[in-house]
Amino acid sequence: MDKAEPDATSSSKDDEIARLRAQLAERDAEILRQEAEIAHARSIFREASITARLGVWQCELPEHTLIWSDGVYEIFELPKGAPLHRHEIVHLYSPKARAEMELLRAEAIRTGTGFSY
Repeated sequence: MDKAEPDATSSSKDDEIARLRAQLAERDAEILRQEAEIAHARSIFREASITARLGVWQCELPEHTLIWSDGVYEIFELPKGAPLHRHEIVHLYSPKARAEMELLRAEAIRTGTGFSY
């Protein structure tokens, strides 16, 4: 066999590599499309939440790390991205609301579920 001519095995490997590269390119394009859709949906949610004065938050245990959406910052009239320390934030609630929230939170921790407030 002449070295200038590729053998059938080499050719089929090249075809397989080309096919796999094409599949990866298609998947990359799909991931980019989905990322754009998610970014758009988040933008709409953020604007709707602020308009409706709604917010979404999480408290990660055991560190009590708070994660707030922009709407929660708006509700509490805090600058977006301000540091959140749970022991300080709970004092932003009225005493009645704080007591209700603490009961719901304790039950959620006890049962391993979430809650809405």
